[in-house]
Amino acid sequence: MVKLYYVCECCDGVFDEMETAGEGVAEVRALCPDCAEEMGMGSSPSRTNRFFYN
Repeated sequence: MVKLYYVCECCDGVFDEMETAGEGVAEVRALCPDCAEEMGMGSSPSRTNRFFYN
């Protein structure tokens, strides 16, 4: 199983993890719910949503 860690782009905290078929470990960069809320993007963004900001 591949263990996926969802790591926040802002605070670098791990906010979710899951396993999928395969072998190894991977990191997925996204925004955690707390940072997304602070940025005005809602309190519970989906891991699959893409946010673009600069």
